[in-house]
Amino acid sequence: MKELQKQIIQALAERLAPYGFVKRSGNCFTRDINKNVWQRIEFPPSYYHPGVKAIYPGIAVGYKDEFDLQRKFFNFHFPYPHYSYSTFYTMLLNLVRTDDLCWTFRKEEDIIPQIDDMTQTVVKKAIPYMDYISDRKNLIAEMESGFIYSKFETWCHTRLPIAYYLEGRNDLALWRLNYYIQKFETELSSYMKEDENSHSTNGARNKLQDYIEFAEKLKKVMETESR
Repeated sequence: MKELQKQIIQALAERLAPYGFVKRSGNCFTRDINKNVWQRIEFPPSYYHPGVKAIYPGIAVGYKDEFDLQRKFFNFHFPYPHYSYSTFYTMLLNLVRTDDLCWTFRKEEDIIPQIDDMTQTVVKKAIPYMDYISDRKNLIAEMESGFIYSKFETWCHTRLPIAYYLEGRNDLALWRLNYYIQKFETELSSYMKEDENSHSTNGARNKLQDYIEFAEKLKKVMETESR
């Protein structure tokens, strides 16, 4: 099966090269949009049963300034190449709004038709969306609109205020921080009415405390680091 995966990745490399994507380690391809933004497409293999490989593509966009901010002020340790970092990541199936979108490969079958179909889906769906959110104003709009938020709510709790700060909108960053704190306080209060020491209550209490700590760090950054 390793030989099959090698053939799949080689065929994808040939088809993605015209779009500027370069093969990296493992099953991913990246391209730089500018000095601050990179894009990544991943083709991780899964296995239904022996002899059958399934691939669910994933896409990601990374912002260097956000990556640097996380490492400098939020004790974020990332001992991997920068292109492995994701400001935003999702499976391709979430973009086409389906519960199942994968391509299966069998060792004894011709892989080219499936490769071509998968590549066309990436080109038509994934690349345009990555290009769109490679402009941070569009990424913020997607989070605020609900499409990203509805699927990745926890991710938005930190990334949205940071994105506003990096766009020079401290007012909106502060508004979002306070909004989420109030949201977590309401959740905690609801759990405490049922049982002050339940697993859910303790989880909500920890979530609130963690977020308050994050908010205080970001507020300090906004006070000391001008954009």
